[in-house]
Amino acid sequence: MAPAFADGVNASYFSPDQPGAVFLDSNGKPITKARFKLLVGKGPDYDVDHQPGRVVFKVYSAADKAKLQDEVHRPVSHVAAGDAVPVPVGKLLDGRPLAADTFRGRYTLVNFFFTTCGPCIAEAPTLSHFAQTHAGVGVLAVTFDPSADATAFAHQHGFTWPVLADAKAWMDTLGVRVYPVLMLVGPDGRMVAATIPSQIEQDKDKGLSEADIDAWLVRNKTTRPHTAG
Repeated sequence: MAPAFADGVNASYFSPDQPGAVFLDSNGKPITKARFKLLVGKGPDYDVDHQPGRVVFKVYSAADKAKLQDEVHRPVSHVAAGDAVPVPVGKLLDGRPLAADTFRGRYTLVNFFFTTCGPCIAEAPTLSHFAQTHAGVGVLAVTFDPSADATAFAHQHGFTWPVLADAKAWMDTLGVRVYPVLMLVGPDGRMVAATIPSQIEQDKDKGLSEADIDAWLVRNKTTRPHTAG
């Protein structure tokens, strides 16, 4: 999971040996790569902040860890199960406006991501295959990234479903604070469930699988309370 407070990404997707890497200790002070490796080799976690032109590796302080744990245990959205999900106003990457009835008539899986988020990149192949094999379920990808970046990401990772970029205002309205997030919207336009993929993975070593998504959908469709249209 990538915490929103740092716009960080899973550390395993960026190497400390890559050009332009910057290293900070737990107090935010610059340190050498050798010192950084020595510190993290003893066990402390660290965050990676992918910035334009550089990647910053920072050793977690106690406050960082507490904040991350707080994010993990918070709801991933302000919208609760049974609440109506507002349809955002905007154009998809292909230029089409997002239809007002996007969340009506069938279940829709909404994937919130950003283009330099390691876990988002890792789950892309699974989501691509899911979209191709589940014609009865709508799939919508949403990001705060600009259209140009989102388009490049979609092409690189084979997204064949609708993608909405520049959607920060809508994401803020929903209260999405961590990435990636999966949200299931029912045929009546109400939120059924929302989760981060790591919470539904059966095999942590292999990451999110299509079977994980299927099981999550079935479980939530089955236990979903009745709500008026």
